[in-house]
Amino acid sequence: HMRQLVYTGDRLSQLSLNEGYYNFNNMNIQFLVDTKRLAHQAAIRLIIDNPLATTGDSLTSVPFKPYVFEQVNIFINYRPLDKKARPRDSTEHKGYHLYTFDSTFHYQPRAITYAIDLYPGGFYRKKTIDNTYSNLNALQNYKTNIQLRKDSSKPQRLIANIYLTRYPKYQITAGLESSFSDYFSFGSGFDLSLLSRNVFGGAENLKLSSSVSLGTVKTGNKNKNHAFNAIQAVAQADLSFPRFLIPFFNSEGHIRKGISPRTNLSVSLGLQNN
Repeated sequence: HMRQLVYTGDRLSQLSLNEGYYNFNNMNIQFLVDTKRLAHQAAIRLIIDNPLATTGDSLTSVPFKPYVFEQVNIFINYRPLDKKARPRDSTEHKGYHLYTFDSTFHYQPRAITYAIDLYPGGFYRKKTIDNTYSNLNALQNYKTNIQLRKDSSKPQRLIANIYLTRYPKYQITAGLESSFSDYFSFGSGFDLSLLSRNVFGGAENLKLSSSVSLGTVKTGNKNKNHAFNAIQAVAQADLSFPRFLIPFFNSEGHIRKGISPRTNLSVSLGLQNN
């Protein structure tokens, strides 16, 4: 029963955090259990304490009120180890304020704001923060850090600062593998891939990959049971867009931001000889 109360408290807390109550937490919830009134029954009383605010030298209880995002700032190519770095350029797109630490913007503003699920004038909701992390991570272009702070000049207002640390432009991955099965008495392979990020300035990713596999296959002909009598080679190119590519239709503003749209174009060539 105690576990059910804890579970109920967690659900109430998550519900409140997703309805704009930024300063709500489990410490504001109390359950008073009275087992003296009825035999084998308990009366449960739920109490939600108001938060405390400092007024002068005293603490006063104030009712919960939902918080709204006053401003959303996006810092591109942020360098967390360079404390003296300052943004060198700025722009605005659909209410978002974007800053870059480079001499120019390497990314189209819409490619970034499209992935952000919180917006100026919108209520604080924890799930929008989680969605923003998920969408930006899916771009595979940045390491993301979101920081929230209260606006000291306006009550129930938040300022969101989104810091994006850019990954390297190119990434090379190589791997080796070996296998044994009923078909292959022995098999080995090598694969190599090159990832190029932000190909067209809209967080598009191009991945070129190739693999070669050699194997020894048991055959009915003893003369052909030599080592590595099977070979397979594959070359593939994948181009990924962080949006829906639909002719004569701009998906920006027409698709709910909680969804992370993606269009993948892929072409491959494979050669096999057994």
